[in-house]
Amino acid sequence: MIVRADKPIPIHRRYAAGRWYSQGQYSHNAAYPFSPTLDVVYLVPFVMAEPVGLDRIGAQVSVAGGAGSVARLGIYKDVDGLPLDLVLDAGTIDGTSATTQAITINQHLPRNIYWMGIVAQVGTSPTVYAFNAVGSGSPFIGSTVQPGNQTFMAYWVSGVTGALPATLGAPTPAYMNPPIISIRSSG
Repeated sequence: MIVRADKPIPIHRRYAAGRWYSQGQYSHNAAYPFSPTLDVVYLVPFVMAEPVGLDRIGAQVSVAGGAGSVARLGIYKDVDGLPLDLVLDAGTIDGTSATTQAITINQHLPRNIYWMGIVAQVGTSPTVYAFNAVGSGSPFIGSTVQPGNQTFMAYWVSGVTGALPATLGAPTPAYMNPPIISIRSSG
């Protein structure tokens, strides 16, 4: 195949029904614990190379939070390189149960860049698994310095105490091990 600068590179990824997918530009050699700050939504990029239907979204709680603790999951659409427009507030998983959990959804996503979000709410924050991102970089966020060991991996927005907002104000880039948020294809 000849790739020309004036033509987009074709990306053809078929999402198999019943399979789980997670953001994949990071090192997968270890899962690290991540304790989100209460009421701060963390957003990680996810490229939908092809249109896909989704029937689940989930995360793994590795250490239970306090009584009543929940983690809210959602999806934002990329607008000019930022997670701004809410596509789906999927609801919450139980932050008091150290298990892999999923929420049933019925969502179709056209080809685009999306941002998977998680926010710990109520009581003491649960700990969830995150990717080992040391030495990696996100091609979607960039960096304010020449990349080395300090490149931005996610965005965050504070003050999210209930439902996810329809539009995020000004997301702040963060250097961190990004939380693992998975989606399951319905085909």
